[in-house]
Amino acid sequence: EFKVWNGQLYFTASAPATGEEIYRIPLSSDFTQTVQPILVADFVPGTAGTTYTASSNLAPTPNGIVFRRPTDEFGAEPWVTQGDEGSSQLLADLNPPVFFDPYDSEIQFLGSTVHEVFFTAFDNPDERTLWRSDGTLSGTVPALLDTSGVSLDSGALGQAVEFGTLV
Repeated sequence: EFKVWNGQLYFTASAPATGEEIYRIPLSSDFTQTVQPILVADFVPGTAGTTYTASSNLAPTPNGIVFRRPTDEFGAEPWVTQGDEGSSQLLADLNPPVFFDPYDSEIQFLGSTVHEVFFTAFDNPDERTLWRSDGTLSGTVPALLDTSGVSLDSGALGQAVEFGTLV
């Protein structure tokens, strides 16, 4: 699956030298000839790759591409990039090590609007929370504070986000 942001086509791909990582291609490219994708960053140096699990883990926002990135320090958490290694940063450590092992928030992207991406994540051991992000640290916040009785894994919630009826 491809995502478009700021005149660039983003996707994940695997290469022998880097493993699976995020790449981009300028949309102004002449696609009648061979186009060399540009590596956004080699987040896990070497052939192991970063393991994004799917390009559906890439979500455009006004401030960059939000993606799920696993690290030894934080587990799998939301990150944002503007297309190069220097601009890539952690958006939030939603499930810090004080809660439970393996410190993974298990982010599931639901969809996006023009301004935000919506995803669910474990931010404590027992419950999944709906989050929204505009691609900034201050703009990554819980979307619903009281989720009692709401199944955040339901397909209906994902469809509501996709069609913009949640906002």
